[in-house]
Amino acid sequence: CVRRKVDFRFGADVRRIVVKDVRAAGVELADGTVEDAESVVAGVAPAVLDGLLPDRAVRGAVPAQREAARPSRLTVHLALRGARPADIPHRTVVHGADRAAEAAWLFDGAPRPGRPTVAVLRTGDAAQVPDADHEAVTVTATVPGGGRVGEEDVAAVVAAARRAVPDLDGRLLWQEARTPQDVAEATGA
Repeated sequence: CVRRKVDFRFGADVRRIVVKDVRAAGVELADGTVEDAESVVAGVAPAVLDGLLPDRAVRGAVPAQREAARPSRLTVHLALRGARPADIPHRTVVHGADRAAEAAWLFDGAPRPGRPTVAVLRTGDAAQVPDADHEAVTVTATVPGGGRVGEEDVAAVVAAARRAVPDLDGRLLWQEARTPQDVAEATGA
């Protein structure tokens, strides 16, 4: 890479691929600056590439295959008052009430089932809490990718976690949700 004068820019959001004389000639970054390039490698999904090259047909004789729906992840971080009980398992999976309905939600665009499957992590890691009188709980759920995850989905995940943390409501200080949209904005994925 050094010999070929390849330049890597980490954390630089690309707004579009610059085209000159029908070939990629650089990238325009989110701050408006343009970086010229002899070639551009865009290791992204076809739908993302379409957005980087508006008004251009980027596929030749081989049509793009529609990507299958890929699930994503919703993570809710919970801060609880009170120490973590010593006999609590590190990880508990709380299964949803209707496996078929959950699969239809994840892959077919059906409505969210009343209670999704969640993993409740109660690690007891002292580095995750300010002192021994608090507990950090992380709740994760698989959610449909590409769709919007709203407050109702976050509430359903927290409600499912109550099965593993029965005294959750009385101990909850605050919560923070990381949605698939948050991850996409932070990583570009």
